[in-house]
Amino acid sequence: MLPHRSPLIAGLLVAAFALNGCVAGFIPVVAGGALAGADISRERREARDLAANAELEASQGEVVTNQTGLATTGSQVPASIREGALIAPGSNAGEFTDLLTYSREQAGQILLQTGENAPPASTAVLSNPAALDGKRDECGERTPTVLIDLDPGDGLFTPPSAPTAQPILAEGLANLRALGLEITWLSANSAADAGKVRRALHASGLDPEKSDNLLLMRYQADRKQTRRGELSETHCIVAIAGDTRSDFDELYDYLLKPEAAFALEPIIGNGWFLIPPVLGQN
Repeated sequence: MLPHRSPLIAGLLVAAFALNGCVAGFIPVVAGGALAGADISRERREARDLAANAELEASQGEVVTNQTGLATTGSQVPASIREGALIAPGSNAGEFTDLLTYSREQAGQILLQTGENAPPASTAVLSNPAALDGKRDECGERTPTVLIDLDPGDGLFTPPSAPTAQPILAEGLANLRALGLEITWLSANSAADAGKVRRALHASGLDPEKSDNLLLMRYQADRKQTRRGELSETHCIVAIAGDTRSDFDELYDYLLKPEAAFALEPIIGNGWFLIPPVLGQN
């Protein structure tokens, strides 16, 4: 833990107190293709084999501890965090509440990383997926982001021409941006469809400034797992949201016995969040 605030943390404090502005996107989108269908690449076969081998050894595992509590209270913590000002009074965020609340608390921990006694914020990315032990890394000084998967189930997100408005979720995401978190959207869509995806997010109010990060597939054999891994090298993914467990890690696609991943279940609601598809068609 660093004893002094880094420039990033100082920037987060400014954003938290100002409670305005938005974070610019950074992921360039280039021509590419959707995920391969029937063909399984060498990397996919290796991931499948690792998951299968890990099942044989996963009779016991380490349960992830909850790290959502703020370290201190009082003037060090921005009022928006102390008072839970995530959404407007009287709003009902429904199935998105846990995701938004947890992400706000993680933002609080990042803002409080000023000394050795401050608890670190953890990533939502597994340190070693094949181990099936639930261990995760700490954020360090990487830029914090919330990753939301747009694809429904095993299907592909179809950008609606008239997306359903999402005022409650949109307001919650806006508050997260004000606290210094970036929002990143993931889909197996080709990067060539970035314009359609961006327009749908903008029209729904989920990305009003058209500034969020987009993670789309750049070439035929590109994978969501690869894109998540690349993002985690530069960003701390504090939360991942999707409607299936494979949105958190592709190891779920290769498990012969779902119960082999029992040590990962405590992460559900503690970094991983099962939510309904965020965009629908009017």
